[in-house]
Amino acid sequence: MPDGVAPVPFSAQTRLSGLDLADGSTFRKGAVDAVVRLTGTPLPAVLETRIDDIARSGGTSLAVARGDRILGAIHLKD
Repeated sequence: MPDGVAPVPFSAQTRLSGLDLADGSTFRKGAVDAVVRLTGTPLPAVLETRIDDIARSGGTSLAVARGDRILGAIHLKD
């Protein structure tokens, strides 16, 4: 891991993992509801639609955030 980057391991309690940067920036990925709860930010409508599309296709969605801003979703498919 590069200097100034601290990994945040996945936790079953938080359902999140991520990185903490030396400049104070934080990045998290995890269960959509966990990221929404962490950021205190509601999902943008377009992202909510994408997450619904992922679920309908049989995939699992993860949300990604930087600080209190939700950046997008990851589509996991087995």
